[in-house]
Amino acid sequence: MYEPITVEIDRGYGDGTYRSHTINFTGRLVRTIEEGYTTMRLYEWVDRGCLVYLVHVEADYPGRPPRRTLFPFVN
Repeated sequence: MYEPITVEIDRGYGDGTYRSHTINFTGRLVRTIEEGYTTMRLYEWVDRGCLVYLVHVEADYPGRPPRRTLFPFVN
C-alpha cells in the first residue's frame, strides 16, 4: 500500500557548502539495506502511470556531516 514518504537529500554548492532539502512523494518502502555507516532504501513510486524506483542512500560517517542522495530508476 502506498503512503506519504519524506526523505532528506543534501546538495553541494561547489564552494564546499551543503544544504539539506526535503523530498515528499507517495509510494512504498520496498527494501532497506544497512552496511557499516551506509543505509540504502529502495522505494517504489508510480508517476503518471509509470513505475519508478527511487534509491535513497545515506552515509553517516563519524566526524563528517551526513550525505544523503536520491537516485531515480525507471522500470
